Amino acid sequence: MENKKQTIKCDVESCKYNDEEGTCELDEIKVGCDCDNDKCSCTEETICQSFKEDKNKTTDDSE
Repeated sequence: MENKKQTIKCDVESCKYNDEEGTCELDEIKVGCDCDNDKCSCTEETICQSFKEDKNKTTDDSE
């Protein structure tokens, strides 16, 4: 069996693992459910539990 590296695309620019091309630099991520009893029925209920904020990538619009 051949090992293939999976590519994870990400639109969350404030995550420290998201590079300039919109690719997650982690080898794997954990996806969780934001609803009761893990019975998700739509994409809005899922969340990336591997997210870590990069303060250098976050913009403050109050300036």
